[in-house]
Amino acid sequence: MKYLKEFQKDQRGVSPVIGVILMVAITVVMGAVVAGFAYGYLGNTPKAPNIALSVIDDPTDQVSVLVKHSGGENIGVDEWKGSLTLGKESSADFSSQGELGDHAISTGTTLDVGNQTVTANTTIGANWYHFVAVHVGSDAILLDTNVLVR
Repeated sequence: MKYLKEFQKDQRGVSPVIGVILMVAITVVMGAVVAGFAYGYLGNTPKAPNIALSVIDDPTDQVSVLVKHSGGENIGVDEWKGSLTLGKESSADFSSQGELGDHAISTGTTLDVGNQTVTANTTIGANWYHFVAVHVGSDAILLDTNVLVR
């Protein structure tokens, strides 16, 4: 009986346990609020279209590159940008004269960029070219590939 009375008197361990539980609960609630705000804020970004693009050397022409849309969603005129630059590891420069994207693309569309100016005073010839297509609204890369023109 003596131990039971001492046990009821000595309750020093209860307060730290309740404090830890409350701190964990506050942390979880604050994390949920921050995540909800962040996802709500970033949730307005448009999604990139689901699209199947490919770039090939035009077999009927020696200085031509074809961009083919073989399936997926349609893309409007102002919804994408494309860049065709000389070399395998060129960076996409959408402000250059080689900018593409002034055409709407739907399934079955083939764009001939044969006489497109790639960079200043350079037209397509037999060489490697780097093609990048980007969705304007979401900044998602639709296609990033190299093509050999023969």
